[in-house]
Amino acid sequence: MSPLGRVLALLCCLFCTELALAEISATIDRTRISVQDTLTLTLRANAGEDLDSIDLAPLQGEFAVGTPARTSRFSSINGRSERTTELRIALLPRRLGKLQVPAFRVAGQTTQPIEIVVEEASTEVDNSRDVFVEAELDADSVYVQSQLIHSFRIYEAVELQDRARSQLEVVDAVVEELDSNSFQRNINGRTYRVHEVQHAIFPQKSGELTIPSISFSGRERLARRGYLSFGNAGEAVRRRSQPLAVRVKPIPAAYPDAAWLPARALTLEEHWSTPPEQMEVGDSATRTLTLRAEGIDGKQLPAIEQIPIAGIKFYPDQARSENILSNSGITGIGISSAALLVTQAGKHRLPAIRIPWWDTGSDQLRFTEIPAREFTIAATLTPGSEQAAITSSTSALEPGQTSTQVQAVPSSIWLWTTIAALAGWLLTTLWLLRRSPAAQVAEQPSAASEREPLLFRTLLEACEQNRAGDARLALQRWGQRYFNAACLPTLTELQAQFSEPALNQALAELEQSLFGDGTGQWTGGALMEALRAWRKHHISLAEQPTAALPPLYD
Repeated sequence: MSPLGRVLALLCCLFCTELALAEISATIDRTRISVQDTLTLTLRANAGEDLDSIDLAPLQGEFAVGTPARTSRFSSINGRSERTTELRIALLPRRLGKLQVPAFRVAGQTTQPIEIVVEEASTEVDNSRDVFVEAELDADSVYVQSQLIHSFRIYEAVELQDRARSQLEVVDAVVEELDSNSFQRNINGRTYRVHEVQHAIFPQKSGELTIPSISFSGRERLARRGYLSFGNAGEAVRRRSQPLAVRVKPIPAAYPDAAWLPARALTLEEHWSTPPEQMEVGDSATRTLTLRAEGIDGKQLPAIEQIPIAGIKFYPDQARSENILSNSGITGIGISSAALLVTQAGKHRLPAIRIPWWDTGSDQLRFTEIPAREFTIAATLTPGSEQAAITSSTSALEPGQTSTQVQAVPSSIWLWTTIAALAGWLLTTLWLLRRSPAAQVAEQPSAASEREPLLFRTLLEACEQNRAGDARLALQRWGQRYFNAACLPTLTELQAQFSEPALNQALAELEQSLFGDGTGQWTGGALMEALRAWRKHHISLAEQPTAALPPLYD
């Protein structure tokens, strides 16, 4: 590619990257509120979009809209500066029922609409005190290991300081603290500032589960009176919530003999670094299966076994799990991936993957699955394979049949093969004549190391172009050649061979970009520089890899 072409390609990549990174989002702090509560709508942009130009009129029908508050912050990640702008708007619902925060359009992008539920205000709240607390559960019965949301609220009609609360600990349950919120609630004409803390509780045993009380303490803040005031701390405040109880149900008898997965929603997704239909014998690809479950801790999700089939070898990576926290609870994510190496041409069929789960909303058994997949792998044409086919055909002559009859068809193949080879030779000659002698000498690989440098160059190009999936596969192929491995190594095995903190950190970032939530943009600069430095340091070992480093596979 000419220098001008490289510059244009780089500019196009940078432009497309900026478009991909630009994002407008709309979030709210709660999806279920009282008719007397306020909620906060946050509009966020990260590419300098003008949020002040957003038309908030569509909100007026369903909400009383407060004055927007605008904030901006700057950050620098991997040498790239980013400016994030937020617009926070307080909303007070005008009616009960299901309301919708509409979609907003800014700079050619549109946010997603958000549905909220507005309920009647509680009549059990005692608003005769300046400060009081309450605790509640989102259900009076749950299944074992399913999610239970516990909400603890502090109501303040006066300003407090030195706030403190006890931690929630539940016997025979796993507790995860979620995000906290603050909002205003009007109770019988009196306005309270409400601080809410939520917990996701996962009971581990069936039977009755007791949720202990939470204690809160603080001190009333008094207004200063003149310069001679020695303090502004008022009366101490101590409050404690009521303990709660919930019934924990066992696993239903109708559930099959499989991992118990009680969830509000569950999906299974499949991703290939290279579509299997485009592969040939000797090619490899990474297949990633992502299990996403609402209301399940990620550690509960099972690793998905990928069953090997004839003609394809599987090399699974270690399964990973993570949690995404929100005001509605926890979404668990389980990631299972494997490298596939094609060893045989022909038709192949990957079996369906079917996972049972229990829908806690409808209280019934459901299944999610990836259907079976059929594809054909083409054979890789190697030198001599065509002549071997002709020899095989000649040896299989029927009695009375001449070899001239058998070779009549292959002769036409040889004719077209010869023409194609001649055309290729002419094009190559013309291309070499147009190149400068200096370039020819500079790019001429040595005969002893032609394959390894070519694989390494392919790896660097994938890193330079920020193609995470291609970089991972190219790294595995280069690692197989460099360390004389019998098959494609995993990233974990490569990290063990490198033993270089900077390089292993770059590998971890590559894996995170491939198997994470997909919100980050991977850049290959760090991995490219770390690989170059490591290979330069071990260049003598690269020339004789089998003598310098132990093989990955015994």
